[in-house]
Amino acid sequence: TQLQVVDRMKTDFLNAISHELRTPLAPILGYTEILLGGGLGPLPNGATRGVQAIADSGKRLLNLIESLLAFIRLDQGAMALKREPTDVAGLLAAVTESFQARAKERKLAVTVHAPEGLPAVSADPQELTMALNHLLDNATKFTPAGGAVSVSARQAAGADGQSGVEIAVQDTGIGIPADQQEKVFERFYQADSSLTRQYGGVGIGLAVVKQTIEAHGSHVTVESEPGKGSTFRFVLPLAKP
Repeated sequence: TQLQVVDRMKTDFLNAISHELRTPLAPILGYTEILLGGGLGPLPNGATRGVQAIADSGKRLLNLIESLLAFIRLDQGAMALKREPTDVAGLLAAVTESFQARAKERKLAVTVHAPEGLPAVSADPQELTMALNHLLDNATKFTPAGGAVSVSARQAAGADGQSGVEIAVQDTGIGIPADQQEKVFERFYQADSSLTRQYGGVGIGLAVVKQTIEAHGSHVTVESEPGKGSTFRFVLPLAKP
């Protein structure tokens, strides 16, 4: 039908634009990393903060582009997970480390808590990383200066009663009203339109998280209270020996 043709054209357009936007970002992020690492010599006084801001903004833009691509895959029902035994503690450490610069700038404490000996889970590391990036992006975005964001993992049973690893992202941010908590997982939804103007975003991050975790056979939940913060959690199955 004509509607299907238009929908396909829209998807193809978003796909093409997303890839075109991602291409020039690679050298931008690459060179900022080299500059920050001293690969081209020491930076002038005061320049480090500016280069770090470029790097952080580039990473946020890349995250948005990846979200658009994930949204397209979900819209087409084309998300094919590449599951493998995944070290949760290592993955959480890497994800939280990528948010430390922004946390420092916003005067937030971002910590990770994962006990030693935590078993590996069956997951797609790339898709899981993207989902966690969205959760941490939201947590750091909606938590005021002086607040805290923590990412934790522990062994727990899933909804099916099988043993797994629970991952939780908790913040001391603005919180979500009870009547909005299920709606925040809907595409393009934000609890308060004024938040879009204040904090930015297009409202697809949590929708991508929901679909990604469901593709892993799990379910993401939220517990929140306005003014006190939010906790998002889900359980992933253990990798088979």
